[in-house]
Amino acid sequence: MAKTLQAIIVAIIAIFAGTWPAQASFPEKDITFIVPYAPGGTFDTYVRAISAALERHLPNKVHVIPNNIPGGDGAKAVGTMWRAKPDGYTIAIFDVPGELLPQIANNPPPPYDL
Repeated sequence: MAKTLQAIIVAIIAIFAGTWPAQASFPEKDITFIVPYAPGGTFDTYVRAISAALERHLPNKVHVIPNNIPGGDGAKAVGTMWRAKPDGYTIAIFDVPGELLPQIANNPPPPYDL
């Protein structure tokens, strides 16, 4: 009985799958890649290499734009990422152990919650 029900569900999905509207392919606009340090360092160099590779392999022709946000040992950049709309158009690279310590110490509390 259970296998029959599964087969019916799969058949219904197969029949109607072609009638569902297609999602617009991601990405439709440029992507911002947040770097928590000034230009020229290791993180910046890595992000610029990754950004170029992402641009070549994403399905749509968009730019991946490095955005260096120095300050607060990375806390300013993490806060910026924390406030970004969760739509996939803002990504970041962080030193996670380093950015987690202010949250653990909570003195003063950082502007984010990892």
